[in-house]
Amino acid sequence: MITQPQKPSAAFICASWLSLLIGMFTFIVGIWNADMMLNEKGFFGISFVLSLFAAVAVQKNVRDLRMAEGNIKPELKPKE
Repeated sequence: MITQPQKPSAAFICASWLSLLIGMFTFIVGIWNADMMLNEKGFFGISFVLSLFAAVAVQKNVRDLRMAEGNIKPELKPKE
């Protein structure tokens, strides 16, 4: 069974970006106000950035696997 992916609504996209920005802001404020040495703050900051990268990489890999299985069609077709 081939299913077509539904495009997310504008409200969902705005809520996603807003939650990401709020999370990043509160993390930065928390790190800024934490009573830690600078190298510890850097470690937590880099850990946060790498976890964001990992989440995006996993999402893209899952999408690509679904496309390879034929469960979803690519949204953009390559130019010929």
